Amino acid sequence: MKSENRTEKQGFLNYKKVVLLHQMTDKHNYMKIEFNINTEAELSKIIDKVLEIGIKKVVLYGQIGAGKTTFVKAFCTKLQTQENAHSPTYSLVNEYEYATGFVYHFDLYRLKTLEEALDIGIEDYLDDEHYCFIEWAELIDNILPESFIELHFTPNKDGSRTVNMIY
Repeated sequence: MKSENRTEKQGFLNYKKVVLLHQMTDKHNYMKIEFNINTEAELSKIIDKVLEIGIKKVVLYGQIGAGKTTFVKAFCTKLQTQENAHSPTYSLVNEYEYATGFVYHFDLYRLKTLEEALDIGIEDYLDDEHYCFIEWAELIDNILPESFIELHFTPNKDGSRTVNMIY
C-alpha cells in the first residue's frame, strides 16, 4: 500500500490528507482524510468536506461521547434545519427539514439485529436522495449503498477529537 501524507494548517484545524492508492476487492480507490478537532466550531471543516463530496449517506463510528451526535447537530445548524437536532437514541430516527430537503439521523445502538433495522425502514432512507447519518452502523454494514462516507470519531486525552473520513 502506498500513501501520500501532507499536513496542512487551516486556522486551528490540522488535517492530514492520505490518499490510499491500494485497490480494494471491489476495485475502488478510497480517500482518507484525518481531521484533528479541538473545538466544536472546527467541525465546520468536516461539514464543508461532506457537502463538497456530495455523498449524502454518512455512517458514524465511535464510542459513546465521541462526538457523533454533536457532529450531526452542527451539520443541521449549517443547513439551517427548521428545528434543532438532538440524539435519536430512544426514537431511533429523527427527521429534520431544511430549505431543499431532509436530514435523517439514526442511532442504531439499541437494535440487536439487521431485521430490526429493516423493520424501521432503513432501506427506504438509504435509497432516497436526502442526507442520512447513521450512528452505530455496524449492524447494517452489508446493506449500505455503494457510495457512502465513513466518519470515525476518536476522543483524545487532551479533550480533542481525531476524526477519520473515508469515502
